[in-house]
Amino acid sequence: MEKAEELMERLGQLSRESSVQMKKTMARLREDVEDMYVEAQDLHYTWKDKGKQV
Repeated sequence: MEKAEELMERLGQLSRESSVQMKKTMARLREDVEDMYVEAQDLHYTWKDKGKQV
């Protein structure tokens, strides 16, 4: 029983650590996607303005 409790505690710890890492990764991904969206909008408006000038 003691070994099972130790195993469950270790699994719980790994789960918590994985959760923290996942949250950090998701935050970085969200920032990257937001940056890409802003860059895409900038390109869109740049191309749109160039099309009007031609």
